[in-house]
Amino acid sequence: MGFKIDNILGEVVAKEDLKVFDSGFQIHTVVIKTYDDYPEFMALDFKKDDVNKLKNINVGDHVEAACFAGGREWVPGGDKPTRYFAGYSGTFIKKADAVAGDTPADSLPPIGEDLPF
Repeated sequence: MGFKIDNILGEVVAKEDLKVFDSGFQIHTVVIKTYDDYPEFMALDFKKDDVNKLKNINVGDHVEAACFAGGREWVPGGDKPTRYFAGYSGTFIKKADAVAGDTPADSLPPIGEDLPF
């Protein structure tokens, strides 16, 4: 199934339209910009019944999420080269309160001189 990634914290910067295929398969993609020093943009694909987890998630929301990172191989045949794809399958998402890195430094309490070091 891939490698599990927990504790993805960030802001939803995009939410694509729900895609429903003739077979009934559904996929809904949300893009999260992480709160890291060097932010990542992670596109998480919620599939099948998991698409319902995005019902109350909107662009601009601060979220906590989890996913599985996986990959697949595609062999087109003939003289065409084999291709490899990676992706993130969303398993969990919820709205989060303000998280670390989201608080302006001005609002932090002053550092006192009575520190033990």
